[in-house]
Amino acid sequence: MMSPPKARKGGKNVLVILLASKGQREFENAYDVFKDLFAKVAPSTVVAAQLKPESGNASEVEFPPGLDKLCRENNVDKRGCLIKSITNEDGSDNHWSAYYPEILSSLGVGKTPLDSLHFHVSAGSFSVSSTILSLSSILDSNSWVTIHDRERGEWLASQITILNITPAQRSTFAKCAEHAIASSGGPRPFTPSELQSIDGTPKSKGVHLSLSEPISKGLITKMSEKSSAGEVQYLPTEEALLEGIIALSTMTSETLPKSPQSGIIITARASLSEERFTDYLREHGFPLQASKVALIVCDFGEEIDLSEKGTEFEEAIKSLTGRELVGGVRTCNRLIPTHGEGDLSKCSLRLLEQIHSIIRGVEGIMIDWSILSTGIPAVLRPNFLRYSQSVDLPILDPIRGLSSGSGARGSSFYPSGKDIYTHRVEVPSVEEIRKLREIWIDDRMHVSEALATCLQYSLVTGEPLPRTDLTRWNKEFFNPEEWQYNHHKDPKDVGRKSHARLLKLGAIENRKDVFELTDVGKAGAMLIRIRKEEI
Repeated sequence: MMSPPKARKGGKNVLVILLASKGQREFENAYDVFKDLFAKVAPSTVVAAQLKPESGNASEVEFPPGLDKLCRENNVDKRGCLIKSITNEDGSDNHWSAYYPEILSSLGVGKTPLDSLHFHVSAGSFSVSSTILSLSSILDSNSWVTIHDRERGEWLASQITILNITPAQRSTFAKCAEHAIASSGGPRPFTPSELQSIDGTPKSKGVHLSLSEPISKGLITKMSEKSSAGEVQYLPTEEALLEGIIALSTMTSETLPKSPQSGIIITARASLSEERFTDYLREHGFPLQASKVALIVCDFGEEIDLSEKGTEFEEAIKSLTGRELVGGVRTCNRLIPTHGEGDLSKCSLRLLEQIHSIIRGVEGIMIDWSILSTGIPAVLRPNFLRYSQSVDLPILDPIRGLSSGSGARGSSFYPSGKDIYTHRVEVPSVEEIRKLREIWIDDRMHVSEALATCLQYSLVTGEPLPRTDLTRWNKEFFNPEEWQYNHHKDPKDVGRKSHARLLKLGAIENRKDVFELTDVGKAGAMLIRIRKEEI
């Protein structure tokens, strides 16, 4: 759901813009794309982030002329920032726990007040934009997408927020989403008695009360027409259904067998020719490694015959892999919002309904699914990523693996010969993001200095720090004037309190003898260092 912006007018707002590639309309028409965003955020500084070249020496960021003009007209300071694209081809550690702090450091915004920090996330590669989205969630800052409103002929900026709802409301929205999926999508009226088949929903008498807040927020409408049984009917909005399908994904999880079949979900843009689609499959090789394949053909607004195109793509998959599609061809029309933010939830819902029906459908429930990031419109990535994290659906970045050629940013690529799961876009889980957010804001003694000591010890020795040696190594690594130094004089008390607090934060494994950092702990320690030391 989109909400009014939190931007502080007249404040020192910092806006991070993830630039599209040169030649794309978002780059060439940057003035129009970001005009509304500037009006809503009122930035004093703009940080334009651009991917480093895949080959050759790093160059300066190339600012879109339209963005330059906007900065001049609004008296906004600007600076460029080159950021590393995550890849599994260069031999570096690209796990999210190392990659996320690296990106935050590159952006240079670690000390910006969080309510003054704004991220534009509907551009760039999927791996980078998903990183920015997750960082925004960890920092509890502001995220924005820009949408082309074709009716008004202008670009609009919409802020990304997550609905704050009660467990009962989550269950109600989940039931509504279940009903919508079973009825081929879209909002469907419901009665209080229809909600009782899912755990957590209120009793019939309490439904009216539980729905009062969603009704006041415009998420559910009380209908004037009663059901055939004489009951009061309610109608959910797309925003409510969007929240519901994410809730439903966590309520309907099934235990998979020990050796499940692997499946790949392909989202293919309908504007591709059959030849180009076949080349794409050959280049990336994912369907050849999976035992099952599902296909969603998406129309981005071209008004293409999806039935005909779906048949073409289905034949291409059969010809190349010899495999039948799970559940047949699925389609999504008009997947790009065209009427501003009012369309955003509708488009996101159409996509997620198709994905959910594959992985939780009768034919797909016992398959270990992954999904390709290609074919997911940039403006829908926030909702898509949130759903994927909730249902634990791995996202694969289509790095080419079966052929040779040249990349868009100047690199050469060769057959990787790697398993498909090496192409996974690693993102922290919903719970890991929550823990990182808590670590980021925790200024208590025995947290940041303990994390810094544990991290430094692991970097030096490659081993976890013995619990009894925390104070010793803290004083070995750091001086009294440094923020990492723990001034507490009792080593036993330092070890006990540090261990208890880090364990509760999820920063260390549950071991009594050592401080063994989790991924959350490693990332948290590096993020805190950025916050403490960035100039």
